[in-house]
Amino acid sequence: MAVNAKFIRQYRRTRELLKEMTDENYKAVLNTLYYIYPIAFEKPNIQQFIRQKFAKYRSPDSDLFSLNMARLYRRNNSLKVAICCMPKSGSTYLVTSLTQIPDMKLEMIYLQTPYMNVDFIDALSREHEIDELALLMHEIRGRNWVSQMHVKWTRYTERVFEANGIRPIVTFRNIFDCIVSMDDMLMKGEVDGFPMIRLPQGFKKMADADRLGFLAEYVGPWYIDYVVSWHRAQIDNLKLYYEKDIIGFNTDTAAKILKFIGKDDLAPDVVAKAFELKDEKKKKSSRINKGVAGRGEKIPLASRERLRSLARPYEKEVDFTGLL
Repeated sequence: MAVNAKFIRQYRRTRELLKEMTDENYKAVLNTLYYIYPIAFEKPNIQQFIRQKFAKYRSPDSDLFSLNMARLYRRNNSLKVAICCMPKSGSTYLVTSLTQIPDMKLEMIYLQTPYMNVDFIDALSREHEIDELALLMHEIRGRNWVSQMHVKWTRYTERVFEANGIRPIVTFRNIFDCIVSMDDMLMKGEVDGFPMIRLPQGFKKMADADRLGFLAEYVGPWYIDYVVSWHRAQIDNLKLYYEKDIIGFNTDTAAKILKFIGKDDLAPDVVAKAFELKDEKKKKSSRINKGVAGRGEKIPLASRERLRSLARPYEKEVDFTGLL
């Protein structure tokens, strides 16, 4: 609710700017308004009011050709990192820590929506596929960024990453442990849901074993497909494992990250210091203290075995050791 309140305040201030818009600040007003809240979500009369305010600034060059020209030429050499992650695999800790490294100047952004206030616009449960408008927006801005996405590998995703110089870091964790952590988060109401599941209305009233069994058999196949997909990826990617690289983060992991993103000139201990997250607010938001290995044993054995049976046909191409 704190995030919502913040954006509501910003939105109201931005709406006030419309009343005092001038030929000098009209671009800033429109950009700020879109950043805070999608105009398409407004009531029809407000939409019409905003259109009228900006009618005289319409350019005859604002056509499909201009958009395609922007897509063709808007490429920059900034540092772009996509954390492609299992839900509850320590990725929030990873992305939060990376933004704390001063020399990298990484800004946390979203690639699955062009709006940077995903909670306020109820987009948390939206599928985490790349939104090309979001990508174009960040290419135009030209800043260093890191994005966190619950996204599987596809050839299209790989081509977009390659074309834009985006470096994928892929996180893995024991699937059963992920599911128990997911259940914790859902039961505490920290999120309404995840992109790969629609919870039944009576979910929170279910017995523990029933909830965990349900999640294992409903969400578990998504996790398996995630693992298989990234093992088929041809693009160069850095695979990080929860216990070894994230919970057990050290200078070796820091060195791997620096080498992968082309920042070998930075000292690993500088990166490791950022991962200490001494800022209590950042530490809390990273959720790292909630991760405990071995909790997947709480899931009923029958559900775990059914999930393992789905992975067996892939055993010749994927090693699920430690993941199931």
